[in-house]
Amino acid sequence: MHFDFTEEQRLFRDASRKFLDAECPVTFVRRMMEEEKPFDAAFWKKLTELGWTGMLIPETYGGVEGTLTDMIVVAEEIGRAVMPGPFYATAVTGAEILSLAGNAGQKDHYLSRVAEGDHLMTLAVLESEAGLQSSRISAFAERGRGGFTLNGEKRFVPDAHTSDTIIVAARTCHGTIRDRGISLFLVDRAAEGMRIEQMPSVDMSRRICRVVMDNVIVDEDRLLGEIDGGWPIIDRAMELTHVPMCCELVGLAEKALEMVVEYLKVRVQFDRPIGTFQALQHRCADLMVGMELGKSLAYYACYASEKDLPDAPVALAMAQAYCSEMARHTMSEGIQLFGGIGFTWEHDLHLYQRRAISLSLNMGSTEEHRERVAEAFMGG
Repeated sequence: MHFDFTEEQRLFRDASRKFLDAECPVTFVRRMMEEEKPFDAAFWKKLTELGWTGMLIPETYGGVEGTLTDMIVVAEEIGRAVMPGPFYATAVTGAEILSLAGNAGQKDHYLSRVAEGDHLMTLAVLESEAGLQSSRISAFAERGRGGFTLNGEKRFVPDAHTSDTIIVAARTCHGTIRDRGISLFLVDRAAEGMRIEQMPSVDMSRRICRVVMDNVIVDEDRLLGEIDGGWPIIDRAMELTHVPMCCELVGLAEKALEMVVEYLKVRVQFDRPIGTFQALQHRCADLMVGMELGKSLAYYACYASEKDLPDAPVALAMAQAYCSEMARHTMSEGIQLFGGIGFTWEHDLHLYQRRAISLSLNMGSTEEHRERVAEAFMGG
């Protein structure tokens, strides 16, 4: 197959890069890392004006109604700029879950505000046990008169401390068949009984939080989708989130390699630029080959997911496994090629390494992804 961006998408990519070069330099990223909330309202407003926050939202609700391919164009540029903030949590995961499961009233209320940049959202799924599996959800929602009472704890929730609404996945029925018995609820961050604490994170430009629910009461109209039917929605939304994350890893690797090559051209040893040494050229060539392979896998995962092809889950698992390892390897090699300066806090490469590690952890372990690929091909 031949995969290429349209002329409009290429222009969009160029405009996105120009915008991030001007509005999201590394100095801005470092400043956000030092803030209590790595979120700048003025910057978010500019993203809204570009249509980024409404990219996957239908025009009916004030969005751009773009495609997943449009989103990966942006994701690569986000990687190149290590853009901070709650973009994926709100504009991808949150928007997709509302689009997939929300009723007309919920969509009108939430999606229009997300598209306008006035509302931030996130998804709370993971708990003490690692792994994105329905069987590991123990937070429970007990149905009562006119609503539900939520109890339990969520961990590794992206940007919960800045979100206006947290989409909580909770168990509503015990002893059900696989992937049933999980429901989704729209919970206000400031609801009585909600406690949110920031957790240590390798990437301080994107925060993760612990969310504790102690008898949190939500009205019946805050149920999102069908009762006990939330897991397929989560599964699809995370698929649509992890595709651009793979492309962000590609963008990270591409920018890091550019930084390395530029350095090798100007760093002089033995009266010649070290970039003329064949051994270093070969290492850079290997990194380039790896980055291009990752790009191909990520692009096909996007295509398969967008077309809802039968092999979409396997294509994504392959992209997740490879892009995660490729990006981390590129950062490690880059630091080695920079030498001593690459290990310092002042050098920017560690920001890319931190983001690569964070994204890899966010998408799950490479062992899990390889297991899915093996099961698909071996019939296990």
